[in-house]
Amino acid sequence: MIFSEKTRRNSLKTLIKQFYSKLVLMKKSSFFKTILLILIIIIGLNLKNILVSFTGTDVPIAVVRGSSMYPLLREGDIVFSYKPKPDQIKEGDIIIYESIVHNRLIIHRVVEVRIINNNYYYQTKGDNNFDRDYREFTGPGRAGIPYDRVKGVVISIDKTIFKIPYLGYLSIWRDYLISLFKKDLQLHLLNIIKYI
Repeated sequence: MIFSEKTRRNSLKTLIKQFYSKLVLMKKSSFFKTILLILIIIIGLNLKNILVSFTGTDVPIAVVRGSSMYPLLREGDIVFSYKPKPDQIKEGDIIIYESIVHNRLIIHRVVEVRIINNNYYYQTKGDNNFDRDYREFTGPGRAGIPYDRVKGVVISIDKTIFKIPYLGYLSIWRDYLISLFKKDLQLHLLNIIKYI
């Protein structure tokens, strides 16, 4: 078969048009992929702020440390929380509260709710502990954990805790490595000071 010059030009034009349209589609798709990647990065960097605004607590995500809530919660589990009104926290709920003894957050179960002078206090206990958290209790007659120290209630669906197992170990290991670095740095500084 012999093609005429006109047929060759038309087929070449068709090929160029097809190539150009595919190139435009690729550019559009890479543009949208770039925009999507930027949005994912922005959301990732602001995830805590986004969760804070939705959950009403400044601790929307917490990492379980220790074994006081074993076997329900294990070290390294990540839990999610929200901040309800004081009258919505009930016996059996698991709360996250600020410890005045250990200067950190504690995740324990509410075993009793007390209302004294319209103020709510929550008696708490770790599922794996023998006794309540008496050293943490304040208020009249050491009533319990006051609502202003409660950071949130751990989210559960049909009495099943929503958690991500083991992922919190990344945070635990990071904190451990930072503490080692700080100790090492302090030792080096002390040695330098000795020789000055």
